[in-house]
Amino acid sequence: MKFTATALFAATVLTYNIANAGITCSSTECKAEDMPLLDQMESSVKAKFGSMACLPTSSTMVMESIFNTKKDIVAGSFTESLYQQGSYGAVVMLGIDMKTTSANGTYVNDANKTFAKIAQGFSSGATGFSFQNSQKSLTPANLLAEMQGGSLGSILFASYIPKCSSMASGRQTCSFTRQYGHSVAVQGASASSVSIYDPNDEKWSSQLLKLADDSSFSGATLSLPSHIGADARILDKNYYTQGEVDLAEYFYGLKTSSGASTPVVTQPTPAPSPVVTQPTPAPSPVVTQPTPAPSPVVTQPKPSPSPVVTTPKPSQTWQQWVQYYRNKGKFASRR
Repeated sequence: MKFTATALFAATVLTYNIANAGITCSSTECKAEDMPLLDQMESSVKAKFGSMACLPTSSTMVMESIFNTKKDIVAGSFTESLYQQGSYGAVVMLGIDMKTTSANGTYVNDANKTFAKIAQGFSSGATGFSFQNSQKSLTPANLLAEMQGGSLGSILFASYIPKCSSMASGRQTCSFTRQYGHSVAVQGASASSVSIYDPNDEKWSSQLLKLADDSSFSGATLSLPSHIGADARILDKNYYTQGEVDLAEYFYGLKTSSGASTPVVTQPTPAPSPVVTQPTPAPSPVVTQPTPAPSPVVTQPKPSPSPVVTTPKPSQTWQQWVQYYRNKGKFASRR
């Protein structure tokens, strides 16, 4: 008897929520799944800060995500007032506190002070944080570790114009001149890339590749600002009129106590019992009975007919012939 079995396999997926941080992690990545994407050019924001509100806008994305889970807010605090705002009302409120202007934008030191004030508005387990790339390289793996520890924040990067020249030995040296900065929220991170929510109302990703490994600068001596350090990371590479390159400078935001992480177990659909296909029972053998041989057909010879005996007619007499022709209207005579 032959059986055909179909076996289905499923794996349990274990994720965990970083307590009060609005972050969900698996074994390979972390995400702020409820983070909204906001536009720094929204009408009320633009009216207040022109096109210079990237930093308060990205910071509001971070806080909206944290507010989804962290509710231990101190009554009457700056944090409570921020919590009660709508999304773009919060952008304006943060921009004012961060001293954002339509001429100069926002200085990261002022942003750090605002995050320290926000942290004080929670009854426990929150601190503002900020570090430079020179202190801890802004690699995807490092940002993943930060999120796993309860830190949710933004990257401040700046556009730099490279100027390279060759020395007598043939070796190239490059210096970098800062043009302008931009702040983007980090929505997720894995060991190899980060997911970016850009206040320009865009979503994109970056591998934060090492500047020294870029083909344009490979083997060159790089002269970089001290807050970027030797392990400069490219957030994005632009080729405009002067070949600008965007380098990561700071990661800043709010760190909440990881506390006891809440595991979230995604149960797979139970594997169904094996499907066993039973063979169709073999039918009883069909015995073909031979058709009985018909009785032999015997062809009986026809009986020979009785011999027909032709009795010779007696020869006609002369008188009979006369009578015959007379009956036909003729006359016969004898000579």
